[in-house]
Amino acid sequence: MPQADAKDHFTEESGRSSLWLAAISWSFSILYMFFIFSLSGRPHPPAASSFIDRWNFLLHLLAYCPLGFLFGWSLDSSGVRRRIVFYGCLLGLAYAISDELHQSFVPGRGASLRDVIADGIGSFLGSYAFRAVASANRLVRRGWVRRLIDASS
Repeated sequence: MPQADAKDHFTEESGRSSLWLAAISWSFSILYMFFIFSLSGRPHPPAASSFIDRWNFLLHLLAYCPLGFLFGWSLDSSGVRRRIVFYGCLLGLAYAISDELHQSFVPGRGASLRDVIADGIGSFLGSYAFRAVASANRLVRRGWVRRLIDASS
């Protein structure tokens, strides 16, 4: 990192904007967690039971992908640069376990290890997707993509 960039990165104004970005990203993560909580607090309607039973694993995986992405964003904006996928998956698994515990108290619902596994895979995929997007964004900002295109021409 060039010296001027390092100096500019730690100015007071940059610190405040980083703090706001972290607060916003964690707010989105928490809002999405409330969304999942509200869905898991509803009993399954009898007509939808066969559909949900058939596609349950995929539905859980798809519900937790955005949460993993949001956890990745929250961790990144909070200054975590290494092991974002690991920590995002860990946070997703912790929330999945608490969500399954919550579901065990909902009439017509129950806790399932299979659901926790699907949620963990979804959190992993979402966190990994965030890391891929963030890495590509950093390469573009540093000019690596332009250099690669110019070198191949």
